[in-house]
Amino acid sequence: MTLLNRLDLAKSGFIIGAHIIEEFPMLRLTLALAAVAMIAAPAGAAPQCKDPKTKRFIKCPPAASPAPAGGITKDKNGKCHVASGKDKGKFTKCP
Repeated sequence: MTLLNRLDLAKSGFIIGAHIIEEFPMLRLTLALAAVAMIAAPAGAAPQCKDPKTKRFIKCPPAASPAPAGGITKDKNGKCHVASGKDKGKFTKCP
């Protein structure tokens, strides 16, 4: 399409940008892939922490570490021991 034809289309109210997309199929493919990527990436993937009173987004608090299972304690070196029973004091797997 010549420049004069494009100018005539622009004067008639035709959007030049849409015509460029028709002329370059690779650009159309790129825009289509970008649109699919934006739709496929869920907005809720990131953790969303809202203040219950103000309904505004806030920084999420750190996740609480799970408490050790009943009967197992962790010492200052990070090793787990049985807390009570016949195996009291023996090393065991940490939960």
